[in-house]
Amino acid sequence: MSESTLPSWADELRGRYLAGESSIFLLHGNVRDLHGWRDDKGELQWLDLRDFLERFLERTREVVAYYNVSQGLQFSNKGHARLFRSIVDGRRQVRGEAKLDDLPATAGATIPVIEDLITDPAHSSAVVVDYFEMIAPNADVAFMVHEDKANLVSLQRWSSDPSFAATDNLVILVTEHLSDISRRITASPQLATIQIPFPEVEERESFVQAQDLSKVKMELEASVFAKMCAGLTLVQIRNILRGAALTQDPIDFTDISIRKKKIIEQECHGLVEFVPPRHHFGHVGGMERIKEDLRRVADAVKRGNRNRVPMGMIFVGPMGTGKTFVAEAFATESGLTCLKLKNFRD
Repeated sequence: MSESTLPSWADELRGRYLAGESSIFLLHGNVRDLHGWRDDKGELQWLDLRDFLERFLERTREVVAYYNVSQGLQFSNKGHARLFRSIVDGRRQVRGEAKLDDLPATAGATIPVIEDLITDPAHSSAVVVDYFEMIAPNADVAFMVHEDKANLVSLQRWSSDPSFAATDNLVILVTEHLSDISRRITASPQLATIQIPFPEVEERESFVQAQDLSKVKMELEASVFAKMCAGLTLVQIRNILRGAALTQDPIDFTDISIRKKKIIEQECHGLVEFVPPRHHFGHVGGMERIKEDLRRVADAVKRGNRNRVPMGMIFVGPMGTGKTFVAEAFATESGLTCLKLKNFRD
């Protein structure tokens, strides 16, 4: 895969690493989605983050290891596993320790082994630590058990360890929410954080066109459908298409609005209140100029013409003049999901 076709976040990671900015990166945001990877034949594949990182790193690394607290330490192929054991056993023998019998599973046993790998200057290695919040949670140190404290100290030490910085090794930490990670880790100036964004419209359209739509009753063009799926992940878009193929329900403007509402409601449960559409502009008396302007915006939303849709609108006026009523009518006319923000501090 050429560097020009890398996703923006992967290109940023590569650039910052080659510039010597850091050897430890924390990926957060849309980490549970699919990502486009173009193979040596030029074919575009859609991979989850683990598969993407393994292919991305295998091009330049002799060992690529993957770890999470559930599956333990894993490798993409047996050759990497053998070299890993050779490196770790060699360093353990120098210290007078026994060879590694089985691959460790717990974080307390795995972190020292990973440290042996990433501080070895003779080989180029990469380690991906997924669900990192389970190893270094944003919790009060006073309530941590000894093993958790030891893990936290080790992770802090990595970022300032000169023996690690002097190697050609790389550590990638993965979490969905940056706020779930201990501030002792995120505050480190040696840690480089990179947010993986939600897919842009071009990526969504490319993904939709790559899917098998033969069993999907699509009443919209792929480009319009992709624009209307703004804010959704590729996994969520795939689920919409699979659900439509199973039920044979047509995918139209109204259907997408309903499905987006269900997805947002599921992921933001308790944080927002959905307002079901109960009225439209036909129920609004007067305000003809306002309704005319809002209808133009609503039509642009339905057509997917983003250039004619404002970034936002503010309804101003004294209490009791119908601002909320008109806004809810606009939501009905445009098909947008109408919601009220609840108290985020609860």
